[in-house]
Amino acid sequence: QAVLTAVVASDRPLIWGNSFEAQRFLALLGTQSSTRVMLFDSEGNLLASSGSEASETAAPLDLALLSRALAGEQQVNVRPSQGKQQEVIEVAVPVVSPSDQRMLGVVHLSQQVSNLQGQFGRLRRLIIGALAGELALGVVVGLVLALNLGRPLRRVAAAIDGVASGRQWDTLQVRGPEEIR
Repeated sequence: QAVLTAVVASDRPLIWGNSFEAQRFLALLGTQSSTRVMLFDSEGNLLASSGSEASETAAPLDLALLSRALAGEQQVNVRPSQGKQQEVIEVAVPVVSPSDQRMLGVVHLSQQVSNLQGQFGRLRRLIIGALAGELALGVVVGLVLALNLGRPLRRVAAAIDGVASGRQWDTLQVRGPEEIR
Protein backbone atom coordinates (compact mmCIF):
# COMPACT_ATOMS: atom_id res chain seq x y z
CA GLN A 1 0.00 0.00 0.00
CA ALA A 2 2.86 2.37 0.81
CA VAL A 3 4.64 1.59 -2.46
CA LEU A 4 1.45 2.16 -4.47
CA THR A 5 0.85 5.43 -2.66
CA ALA A 6 4.44 6.49 -3.40
CA VAL A 7 4.04 5.66 -7.10
CA VAL A 8 0.85 7.72 -7.34
CA ALA A 9 2.41 10.56 -5.34
CA SER A 10 5.52 10.67 -7.53
CA ASP A 11 3.34 11.77 -10.45
CA ARG A 12 1.99 14.72 -8.44
CA PRO A 13 4.89 17.11 -7.77
CA LEU A 14 2.59 19.84 -6.37
CA ILE A 15 1.93 17.90 -3.17
CA TRP A 16 5.62 17.94 -2.20
CA GLY A 17 5.81 21.70 -1.89
CA ASN A 18 2.37 22.59 -0.58
CA SER A 19 0.81 21.28 2.64
CA PHE A 20 -2.72 22.08 1.43
CA GLU A 21 -2.19 20.04 -1.77
CA ALA A 22 -0.62 17.22 0.25
CA GLN A 23 -3.61 17.09 2.62
CA ARG A 24 -5.98 17.18 -0.35
CA PHE A 25 -4.07 14.29 -1.92
CA LEU A 26 -4.51 12.23 1.25
CA ALA A 27 -8.22 13.06 1.32
CA LEU A 28 -8.56 11.91 -2.29
CA LEU A 29 -6.54 8.81 -1.51
CA GLY A 30 -9.15 7.79 1.07
CA THR A 31 -7.17 5.28 3.13
CA GLN A 32 -8.83 3.09 5.72
CA SER A 33 -9.45 4.74 9.06
CA SER A 34 -7.12 2.27 10.78
CA THR A 35 -4.20 3.20 8.49
CA ARG A 36 -2.31 6.41 9.11
CA VAL A 37 -0.53 7.97 6.14
CA MET A 38 1.98 10.79 6.53
CA LEU A 39 3.76 12.69 3.79
CA PHE A 40 7.18 14.21 4.47
CA ASP A 41 9.05 16.53 2.12
CA SER A 42 12.68 15.91 1.09
CA GLU A 43 13.89 17.77 4.21
CA GLY A 44 11.88 15.54 6.56
CA ASN A 45 9.17 18.12 7.33
CA LEU A 46 5.65 16.78 7.81
CA LEU A 47 3.41 18.00 4.98
CA ALA A 48 0.19 16.12 5.69
CA SER A 49 -1.21 13.34 7.81
CA SER A 50 -4.36 11.24 7.66
CA GLY A 51 -6.10 9.86 10.71
CA SER A 52 -6.41 11.17 14.21
CA GLU A 53 -3.39 12.53 16.05
CA ALA A 54 -4.64 10.68 19.13
CA SER A 55 -4.73 7.31 17.42
CA GLU A 56 -2.66 4.36 18.63
CA THR A 57 -0.43 4.64 15.57
CA ALA A 58 0.33 8.28 16.33
CA ALA A 59 3.29 7.43 18.56
CA PRO A 60 6.40 9.52 18.02
CA LEU A 61 7.93 8.80 14.65
CA ASP A 62 11.15 6.81 14.53
CA LEU A 63 13.56 9.44 13.17
CA ALA A 64 16.08 6.79 12.12
CA LEU A 65 13.37 5.18 9.99
CA LEU A 66 12.60 8.53 8.37
CA SER A 67 16.26 9.42 7.77
CA ARG A 68 16.95 6.05 6.12
CA ALA A 69 13.89 6.53 3.90
CA LEU A 70 15.11 10.04 2.99
CA ALA A 71 18.43 8.41 2.04
CA GLY A 72 16.52 6.32 -0.52
CA GLU A 73 15.94 3.06 1.37
CA GLN A 74 12.49 1.52 1.77
CA GLN A 75 11.97 0.82 5.49
CA VAL A 76 9.69 -1.53 7.45
CA ASN A 77 9.55 -1.47 11.25
CA VAL A 78 7.38 -3.15 13.89
CA ARG A 79 7.23 -1.38 17.26
CA PRO A 80 5.01 -1.33 20.35
CA SER A 81 2.15 1.16 20.27
CA GLN A 82 1.79 3.94 22.83
CA GLY A 83 -0.22 1.73 25.19
CA LYS A 84 2.15 -1.20 24.53
CA GLN A 85 -0.83 -3.58 24.25
CA GLN A 86 -0.48 -3.80 20.48
CA GLU A 87 2.25 -3.63 17.91
CA VAL A 88 2.32 -1.11 15.09
CA ILE A 89 3.83 -1.78 11.71
CA GLU A 90 5.43 1.20 9.98
CA VAL A 91 6.48 1.43 6.35
CA ALA A 92 8.45 4.37 4.94
CA VAL A 93 8.91 4.55 1.16
CA PRO A 94 11.03 7.21 -0.57
CA VAL A 95 9.29 9.06 -3.40
CA VAL A 96 11.51 9.88 -6.36
CA SER A 97 10.60 12.10 -9.31
CA PRO A 98 10.09 9.90 -12.38
CA SER A 99 11.60 12.54 -14.69
CA ASP A 100 14.87 13.58 -13.01
CA GLN A 101 15.21 10.96 -10.22
CA ARG A 102 15.44 13.57 -7.44
CA MET A 103 14.05 12.87 -3.96
CA LEU A 104 10.58 14.40 -3.55
CA GLY A 105 9.79 13.08 -0.09
CA VAL A 106 8.66 10.07 1.90
CA VAL A 107 5.33 8.26 2.26
CA HIS A 108 4.98 6.83 5.77
CA LEU A 109 2.19 4.36 6.60
CA SER A 110 1.47 2.94 10.04
CA GLN A 111 -1.17 0.48 11.16
CA GLN A 112 -1.80 -1.72 14.18
CA VAL A 113 -0.87 -5.36 13.59
CA SER A 114 -4.21 -6.45 15.09
CA ASN A 115 -6.02 -4.46 12.39
CA LEU A 116 -4.00 -6.28 9.75
CA GLN A 117 -4.87 -9.62 11.31
CA GLY A 118 -8.57 -8.71 11.15
CA GLN A 119 -8.20 -7.76 7.49
CA PHE A 120 -6.50 -11.07 6.75
CA GLY A 121 -9.37 -12.89 8.46
CA ARG A 122 -11.95 -11.07 6.34
CA LEU A 123 -9.89 -11.71 3.22
CA ARG A 124 -9.59 -15.40 4.10
CA ARG A 125 -13.38 -15.69 4.50
CA LEU A 126 -13.91 -13.88 1.18
CA ILE A 127 -11.52 -16.25 -0.62
CA ILE A 128 -13.14 -19.33 0.95
CA GLY A 129 -16.58 -18.06 -0.05
CA ALA A 130 -15.45 -17.39 -3.62
CA LEU A 131 -13.86 -20.83 -3.88
CA ALA A 132 -17.00 -22.50 -2.50
CA GLY A 133 -19.15 -20.60 -5.02
CA GLU A 134 -16.85 -21.55 -7.89
CA LEU A 135 -16.86 -25.18 -6.76
CA ALA A 136 -20.67 -25.23 -6.65
CA LEU A 137 -20.87 -23.60 -10.08
CA GLY A 138 -18.36 -26.14 -11.46
CA VAL A 139 -20.40 -29.04 -10.09
CA VAL A 140 -23.62 -27.67 -11.62
CA VAL A 141 -22.02 -27.02 -15.02
CA GLY A 142 -20.34 -30.46 -14.98
CA LEU A 143 -23.62 -32.16 -14.09
CA VAL A 144 -25.52 -30.38 -16.86
CA LEU A 145 -22.83 -31.24 -19.42
CA ALA A 146 -22.68 -34.87 -18.28
CA LEU A 147 -26.46 -35.25 -18.53
CA ASN A 148 -26.52 -33.64 -22.00
CA LEU A 149 -23.72 -35.94 -23.13
CA GLY A 150 -25.29 -39.04 -21.54
CA ARG A 151 -28.76 -38.63 -23.07
CA PRO A 152 -27.76 -39.46 -26.70
CA LEU A 153 -25.57 -42.33 -25.47
CA ARG A 154 -28.50 -43.81 -23.54
CA ARG A 155 -30.69 -43.60 -26.68
CA VAL A 156 -28.03 -45.39 -28.75
CA ALA A 157 -27.53 -48.03 -26.04
CA ALA A 158 -31.31 -48.59 -25.85
CA ALA A 159 -31.53 -48.93 -29.65
CA ILE A 160 -28.63 -51.44 -29.72
CA ASP A 161 -30.21 -53.36 -26.86
CA GLY A 162 -33.49 -53.41 -28.80
CA VAL A 163 -31.83 -54.76 -31.94
CA ALA A 164 -29.97 -57.37 -29.88
CA SER A 165 -33.22 -58.54 -28.31
CA GLY A 166 -34.89 -58.95 -31.73
CA ARG A 167 -36.83 -55.74 -32.13
CA GLN A 168 -36.99 -53.88 -35.40
CA TRP A 169 -34.19 -51.49 -36.46
CA ASP A 170 -35.10 -47.90 -35.73
CA THR A 171 -33.10 -45.10 -37.25
CA LEU A 172 -32.16 -42.63 -34.55
CA GLN A 173 -32.18 -38.90 -35.10
CA VAL A 174 -28.69 -37.48 -35.36
CA ARG A 175 -28.36 -35.21 -32.36
CA GLY A 176 -25.81 -34.28 -29.80
CA PRO A 177 -22.17 -33.37 -29.90
CA GLU A 178 -20.15 -34.30 -32.98
CA GLU A 179 -18.30 -37.10 -31.15
CA ILE A 180 -21.60 -38.79 -30.29
CA ARG A 181 -23.34 -38.40 -33.68
